Amino acid sequence: MTNTLALPRHPRFVDFDGRRFTPEELDLLAASPSLVRLDFKRCAIGDDEIRRLCHLPKLQSMWLEGTDITDAALVDLARLPKLDWLILDGTAVTGAGFAALSAHPTLRTLSVRHTAVTDAAMPLLATIPQLSIVHLAGTAITEAGLMALAAHPTVRLGAGHPFPADAIARFEALQRQRASRTPPGFEPVQSDEDEARSVLLGFMAAITQWERDVVNADGEVEDWKTEQVQAAFDRYCTAKERKYGAPNALSVGTPPTYVDTTIFATEWLDARKVLFYTRNGRGTQERFMLVKKAGRWLLDHKQRLGDGWERAFL
Repeated sequence: MTNTLALPRHPRFVDFDGRRFTPEELDLLAASPSLVRLDFKRCAIGDDEIRRLCHLPKLQSMWLEGTDITDAALVDLARLPKLDWLILDGTAVTGAGFAALSAHPTLRTLSVRHTAVTDAAMPLLATIPQLSIVHLAGTAITEAGLMALAAHPTVRLGAGHPFPADAIARFEALQRQRASRTPPGFEPVQSDEDEARSVLLGFMAAITQWERDVVNADGEVEDWKTEQVQAAFDRYCTAKERKYGAPNALSVGTPPTYVDTTIFATEWLDARKVLFYTRNGRGTQERFMLVKKAGRWLLDHKQRLGDGWERAFL
């Protein structure tokens, strides 16, 4: 087979499906430093071929589903400095090579669906600092392996995982416990927790009412009622400049932003700072920081669990 690749001058996203490659074609790909994504789904490509491509400086996404790679390829894949997505579904990978990815600075999504990855690999995955999503459907990972993965403070499981809801709740609780910043021996004052919780719930109720008030019967906003949302911030939040979120930049959720939100955990940082962990109806986790100033509990900011805990706007 001769070189039949027709690549643009500076290729970025290149997808293949069920293809074989000549050495010349691999050389052409290896000589394309502009590549950001390579998709080799079901291609006849193995460890040796992958090794030739793992010097590409901008490569972020490697889709290797159904290829012939093994754990040996992980040593080479770990050399990709900007690797973000790594899809290993349906390969011969067992997880024994995941040690090579330990401390990788950018890897966020890893998929090992329908592989022979075992519980032994979970502590290794827990050492990948930026890891956000792991897809485990079709593996033999047990609940013991899941709990070992909880050593990572923010990783989440992708859709189709084999674990029941109660196991996921225990996994998330163990993550919070291991990552907790509560000082040893600290015992919060119950009245403080009650007051802080009341402030957060009051803010959510006020914003929910405002969102309902500004939307007419046709689902359109005719009057943003800025004085109403400003009053909520004045009553419940710390005084600080908030350029990019409410009350200066306004948007309305459908359904209202906090209508299905529940508080499921707390974390005390000290006697004047507490985090409330919440989950909305779509399963999104957020956490809200409340601080005590001049004897009053006030809402300061929130974060959303995405690629780790990310800044979010109130």
